Amino acid sequence: MLKVQDDLVVAGRFLALQRTKRTVTGGASLKEYLKPTLGVKVGRQPWIKGRSVKHCLTMSHGRMSVEDKIDGGYCQIHIDLSKGHDCIQIFSKSGKDSTQDRAALHRSKKYWSSTK
Repeated sequence: MLKVQDDLVVAGRFLALQRTKRTVTGGASLKEYLKPTLGVKVGRQPWIKGRSVKHCLTMSHGRMSVEDKIDGGYCQIHIDLSKGHDCIQIFSKSGKDSTQDRAALHRSKKYWSSTK
């Protein structure tokens, strides 16, 4: 589902629609479709910049995620320590697998694995 939609909110709406049509049934079944998977890029959600902590809490309605922009670029990094040396997979903002293009980031593997 996320490979096709690349957007968690859109995927959720699609599955809700399918559930009403009885093609997917039960809450447990829906959770299986929405489970994030290493190596599958999750689409970026729309972001609203908060002006203060109070403003953030007011507009979040109980949902919140945070991202940090470093050196002007965005990438999504998946780390699967069970894969040994090839444990890092990097996706660009557009969704392209940029693992090889961003080889310089691999040197930071010790940092990434120490933050688990």
